[in-house]
Amino acid sequence: MQILEAHLANCENSLLATSKVPSTSGHPLHKGTPREAFIKKFLSDHLPADFAIGTGELIDYRSEEKEKRNQHDIVIFESSFPRIHFGGGINAYLRESAVATIEVKSTLDEKEMLKAIKVAQKAKQLQASGSLPILPIANYIVAYGGPAKMETVFGWISQSYRKLKLCDPDFGHADRRFIASAALDGVYILGVGACIFENNIGFSQNYSLAYPTASWSIVDTDRGALFLLFAALLGLVHASDFREINPWKYTTGFRVASPRFARIYADRSEIFPLTSSS
Repeated sequence: MQILEAHLANCENSLLATSKVPSTSGHPLHKGTPREAFIKKFLSDHLPADFAIGTGELIDYRSEEKEKRNQHDIVIFESSFPRIHFGGGINAYLRESAVATIEVKSTLDEKEMLKAIKVAQKAKQLQASGSLPILPIANYIVAYGGPAKMETVFGWISQSYRKLKLCDPDFGHADRRFIASAALDGVYILGVGACIFENNIGFSQNYSLAYPTASWSIVDTDRGALFLLFAALLGLVHASDFREINPWKYTTGFRVASPRFARIYADRSEIFPLTSSS
């Protein structure tokens, strides 16, 4: 096992263990808030110093005072940009500075999935003020518990998309990094696996001939969700730096049993059958 994979497997074990500490609390907020703090601590320990971790709203140049906006559990942003401080650790972050948001769930279910997708959809509608290409804001869910299989989670994603009349974009031959998902970019359940939208880093590039229209990978792994989240974040944050890094090479030694591939259409979703090459 490569050092990065082994280290992040240990971190995942630690997060799952420490998440049990607030479980004796009698109020859901008192359980969820510490678990958000555990994820924030992991991120602050592992992301570059020029990226910061916060909580609050996202705004763009069109945002108006008192309009309704969502509060994000975690916002990853470039620390060199200004932000609006509302007090109590809550801020508003400019679209241009925001790299990703993470919604943290103690236990993910279908109802929470729909809520998170609505929040992510609104974040995707924010516009940058400049003329140069800018990476879409990535919107993730990290959960400490949920279904036993990630295929169930993908089913929830596709059902929620149909309710909201969303579908996956066509990648064509464009740079996938600059093509935004309809809402979510990844769902990671610690100890279970991940559903990954394939515009940043994932598995589809190894299977592109077998699954040319794939938009999602579905991965079951008892230790590896945190590793895959870290790889996705590595792919995002390096884009703001002059140093080139290929995050996929850091995941080539990572092994899971037959990742599945899928796509969400306007009226249906499809999970592609396994081929001999997968």
